[in-house]
This record gives sequence, structure tokens and C-alpha cells, in this order.
Amino acid sequence: MASEQKWREAWQDKWVVIGGGSSGLGLVVAEKLARIHANILIIGRQPAKLDQAAQTLRNQGARNVQTFAFDLADPSDSS
Repeated sequence: MASEQKWREAWQDKWVVIGGGSSGLGLVVAEKLARIHANILIIGRQPAKLDQAAQTLRNQGARNVQTFAFDLADPSDSS
């Protein structure tokens, strides 16, 4: 419980940017931050997965969730 309080004090109402936030470890971290009401920007390659993850984060308490479809491994693909 003390760990949860430390997370809350550090991240509540702040913006957090998470690469790979639509699945795996990135999504797990985003879910933890959502539960303490952080504002979250998740970056991933697949818009449909980002939208699904964003809805999950909103349902878990995130104050604001934004998504950005982008391949971090290929910055030249900045469409």
C-alpha cells in the first residue's frame, strides 16, 4: 500500500508518455498509472489496439488518455 501511495504522489495529475502502451509491459504500466488518475499518452503502431487500450485506461480511472500511432523503431515513418 505504501508503494501505491508513492506512485500516486509522484504521478497523479501529471502527463506520462508510454511507448508500446497498447500491449505488454507498456500497457501494464499504463494501467497502474490510470488507477492513480494520471494523464496518459500511449504510443503504438496499431490504431485499433491503441483505441482499445485507451478505453481500458479510461475505465480504470485515467483522467485523460491520448493515443499516437507511430513506429518508434522507424522514425522515418512519420505520417
